Amino acid sequence: QTPCSLALSLNGTNDEVRSKLMPINKRWPLDELLAAVDYFLADTKNYITFEYILIKGITTTPQAAKELIKIAHRRRCKVNAIVLNPGDNPDLHAPNQTEIDEFLNIVRAGKVQIHLRTPRGQDILAACGQLAIKQKKVA
Repeated sequence: QTPCSLALSLNGTNDEVRSKLMPINKRWPLDELLAAVDYFLADTKNYITFEYILIKGITTTPQAAKELIKIAHRRRCKVNAIVLNPGDNPDLHAPNQTEIDEFLNIVRAGKVQIHLRTPRGQDILAACGQLAIKQKKVA
């Protein structure tokens, strides 16, 4: 028995999306990562927490919701959905509330335990998964 819990930054439900968001996916593709999760779950009675960033039009599509359901159904897990924090990347945006609700409704209809995390630290670029330094201009 492994006396620990495990949280995993999933953030994408297929290799194409996940590789764009997380370059480490090229080294550890989703099928290998999920095989490691399955190994962990076989050795423990615990569950895994999948951390999942909601990015407008990328990770919040109906297809992404269906893929997340497929991943979750095979495992003892819960999903923490986290709205993307604003940053300097002009290609990535937080979804609006309607898009968030639609995504969550699809996943919940698939009988997956998903929780929308309350965002914190956005005003200082210190929210979950985000670390930034703003430099002051010296006059």
